[in-house]
Amino acid sequence: MKILLILEAKRKDWYYYLRQDIENDYFLLWNESKSEIPELVREDSFFKGIYYWDKYLTARDLLVNIKPDRIVFFELIDQRQIALLIIANKKKITTIYLEHGASADVDGTIYMSQRENYFRNTKLNYLKKRFKTSLVKMVKSKVFYYSSLIYLNSFSSLLKFVKLPFSMLVYTPNKALQQNKFKERAPKKSIVFNNFNFESFSTYNDIERDSAVFTGIPFIDKYFNKSVSDSKYIIFIEQACLEFNLLGWTHKFHKEMALSLYNFSKKNNLKCYIRLHPTADLQLWKSYGYENPLFILSQNDDFTEELLHSELILSYSSTLLVGPLCAKKNVVLLGWHPKPTIFGMNFSNYKICHVSFSITDLEEKYLYWKENNLAIINDKNYNNFIEAVNSPFDGQASKRVISEIGRF
Repeated sequence: MKILLILEAKRKDWYYYLRQDIENDYFLLWNESKSEIPELVREDSFFKGIYYWDKYLTARDLLVNIKPDRIVFFELIDQRQIALLIIANKKKITTIYLEHGASADVDGTIYMSQRENYFRNTKLNYLKKRFKTSLVKMVKSKVFYYSSLIYLNSFSSLLKFVKLPFSMLVYTPNKALQQNKFKERAPKKSIVFNNFNFESFSTYNDIERDSAVFTGIPFIDKYFNKSVSDSKYIIFIEQACLEFNLLGWTHKFHKEMALSLYNFSKKNNLKCYIRLHPTADLQLWKSYGYENPLFILSQNDDFTEELLHSELILSYSSTLLVGPLCAKKNVVLLGWHPKPTIFGMNFSNYKICHVSFSITDLEEKYLYWKENNLAIINDKNYNNFIEAVNSPFDGQASKRVISEIGRF
C-alpha cells in the first residue's frame, strides 16, 4: 500500500520503528518546498518519495495526484492538515492519527491551551514575520483550507470550520481546536498508545473511544527486559521551558540551574549527561562554558544506552522518562521551576520515582536517591503504572502499530 505520512520528518524518533514494515511503501508530505527540506530527510531511504504541500492548490488536487491508500497524521493542528483530513474522509481514504509521544497528560494539555498572553507573546510576532516574508503562502494556505468547505455535512460543522482560522489567530492551537470540535475533522482511526494519550487527544478532537486503538508505546519496545545500572554517571533531562516561555522561566534562572548541576558534577567528580529537549537552545548551554569531560551536552541522538546504564536520572516530566521507568530505572522527577511545581504527567503519583522541588535537594538527598530505586522497591505500584501507561509491555507495540496501519 501507498501510505502518506504527515509529520515533522526531522524528528526521526517519531517514526523510526515504522522501518520494520516491509509490506508497505511510505511517502512523506513535507512542509513547503524542496529547497527547505533538510538533507538528512531528503536522503532517508525510508521514504519512497517526497511530496510538498505548496505544489497543490487544494486538498482534492493533492489526493488526485498522490493517490494514497492511507494517510497517517502525526499531528492534526495545521489548517491544511484538517482540510486534507476532511476531504480524505469524504473520499473514503483511510485516515489515521498516530500518536508521536510516549505519554500525554490532560492537565498539561489544558495548561498549554490556556497560556496567558499567548497572542501578544507568541502569535503576534509570528504573524508579523509571516506577513512580511510569505504573504503569498498565507493566501495559498487559506485557499487550500477553505476548498474543503463543501465537504462538510452540517451547518454546525460549517460554522465551526469557518470560525477555526480566526480562533487560531487569537488562541493557542489546542484551545482553538477545543472550541471548534466537529465530526468531519476526526480521523477514522486513532492510534493513541494508552489511556492518557486518548484523554489528551480527545480534549480537542471529537472522537469516540471505540474509534481509538491502544497498542502500547512502540518507542518503549527497546526497554523491554533491559535494566542495568553499571556506570557511575547521572543524567539530567530538561524540559525547554525557557524556549517555550513557560512557568516564568528566565535566562537568569536557566543559568543558575545549569551552574548548580555543573558545580555538583565538579565537586563530586561525577559525570553528568545533560540531555537537551529537541527544541532547546544548544548554543545557550554552550555559551555558559561548562562543557567538559564530566559535563556532557547531548541532543537529537539515540540516548537509550546512556539511560539504561545510568545510576540515577534527574528529569522534568517528559515522554523520554516512560521508557526508563518501564525498565525500572532510578528516577527523580523534578519540579525545579521559578515557582516549584510538576509540569506535565506526575509520575511520582505512582510512587515509582522520587520527586524534588528544589535543586538544593541534589546535595542533600543524592546518596539516598541513589541507594533507593522506588521502581524496584514498590513492585505493586510499578505494575499499576505499566497497566495505566504502557500496557501491554511486551516489546511488541511496534508490530501492533504497523498492523493497525495496514488494517481496514
